[in-house]
Amino acid sequence: MIEQEPDFESLLELPAAGGENRPLSIKAIRRQAEQAFQGADFEWGYAREIKRDLNPPLKLAAGYLARNDAGNSALIYRTVIEAILDNENATLGDEEGQLLGMVYECAVAAPFSTLKTLIHLTILSATD
Repeated sequence: MIEQEPDFESLLELPAAGGENRPLSIKAIRRQAEQAFQGADFEWGYAREIKRDLNPPLKLAAGYLARNDAGNSALIYRTVIEAILDNENATLGDEEGQLLGMVYECAVAAPFSTLKTLIHLTILSATD
């Protein structure tokens, strides 16, 4: 199946949101988020495809948050925000604002204790 759909391989690297609360290795999350932007053709609907590809890590973050694991949840949200802002051509070219909307959704969904940090990182990244 992986040979037919190579994009599934990155999903296998994502950890499950169940089990014990232990520190999350963010490498697989970062790789998945960066991969969402690779091959963006900037044709109509490209932002929707990127958003679809970013959904698995966001669902994982929501799962951690539901289990009161604020640290791992915030780490995933921050990584997704960074990936969106690091790909400014795709983000600024998104006329519908779906990608910046995801930044907002991540900030709203993030645990309150980390919200200030996420907003601060977003502002710093946007001004660089």
